[in-house]
Amino acid sequence: MSESRLTYLDIAKGIGIILVVIGHSISNTSFVFHFIYAFHMPLFFYISGRCFNESKYEFLSFVQKRSKTLLWPTFVFTLLLCIGYYTVGQKRDFSYLTVGLPDALWFIPVLFCAEILFYPFARMLMKSNVNQRMCILTGVVVVALLIGHFLYKGGIHLIYSIPAICPALSFYGIGYLMRSYGSSIEKRMNFGVFFFGMSIVAFCCESGLTTDIRLNAITPLWIGSIAAISGIWGILGISQIVDRLNQSNIVKTLLTFLGEHTLIIMCLHYFYIKMSVLYLHPFITNHLVYKLVETLLVWGGLYCSILLINGYAGWMIGKKR
Repeated sequence: MSESRLTYLDIAKGIGIILVVIGHSISNTSFVFHFIYAFHMPLFFYISGRCFNESKYEFLSFVQKRSKTLLWPTFVFTLLLCIGYYTVGQKRDFSYLTVGLPDALWFIPVLFCAEILFYPFARMLMKSNVNQRMCILTGVVVVALLIGHFLYKGGIHLIYSIPAICPALSFYGIGYLMRSYGSSIEKRMNFGVFFFGMSIVAFCCESGLTTDIRLNAITPLWIGSIAAISGIWGILGISQIVDRLNQSNIVKTLLTFLGEHTLIIMCLHYFYIKMSVLYLHPFITNHLVYKLVETLLVWGGLYCSILLINGYAGWMIGKKR
């Protein structure tokens, strides 16, 4: 993958992680909330599939690498968040850890499982012709989505958001398909794609769409799938535009920075939001003023966390100093 395309994917991740933070900062009954949830988590699974290269590692090496960069940070941040919540007196009963993870950490092991499940399919099809690969991978995407839908409709909710692996695998597979066959489409993405994609998402939300990947909820399924793909392509469209800006452009620089550090932001943002609600909100009665202050404090805390972890504790996210 070229440097330009790596940058554009980082920009897309940067936009996505901003939407994640906004989604956890607003009412879950608002239109904006449902709009964001329609595609923001599918976007991350899509980008992961888009970056997947089955020829780079053998299976055991791949599992080892992803364990180090996904499972290990999940353990570290789970411990860190438990200590943090215990210290401020918010969560002193940790029995919930037997069924789930704190805050937004559910996403990381779900991504890990989706990648491990997808790997054998990709390796198995390396020597297949284009039509065979396309058909089989499309089948994997559709079947995974349908299995997840039937689990949700059947009221099957397992520990650690296990059913969410199904839609995760589906959007991961769509990203991989785009990597293999959609490069020409990507190059033509622009503001028109962004506007069209966001318009479709808005229309789907007005049609009664409910999406929450953590709960394996995409209903109605066909509307949710259209909204997710449209939202993903919309974000990719605007990311292409930003990527064409001058290298020193502040918007491009900021979004690229956020995209490069989504793991840390994903793990810690909810904690900062909760602390703000608990210890800041009671003293600021004006909602608009509070939201402005909350935004500054949350992103300030995240920025400091990124600098500290990258500078002194890279081991927390599986990196060597």
